[in-house]
Amino acid sequence: MRISFENDLKGRAVIDGSGRVIGVIDGLLIDSQSWRVEAFHVKLRREVADQIEAEHRVFHAAGVEIPIDFVHAAGDAVILNVPTSALRELKTVAEVNANV
Repeated sequence: MRISFENDLKGRAVIDGSGRVIGVIDGLLIDSQSWRVEAFHVKLRREVADQIEAEHRVFHAAGVEIPIDFVHAAGDAVILNVPTSALRELKTVAEVNANV
């Protein structure tokens, strides 16, 4: 089972492997058994959502769960070790919520 947890990382920029800001941290997913962070919820910028074909609405930004394996470093910003195109295969937050 996974639980959602928000902390002081919320709102920090997320940068892909090419140096492009793709969105901001919106929350964390933590495994309730091991208490390890599994993924970040990231609220995507509109142009990034369009590029990876993530579902978004007029007044609701697209979101995606980015596994911790994709993270190179986290500090003032979260830096990924993959390009934006690698996010196309990930489930969007809307898809995950629909399956709950």
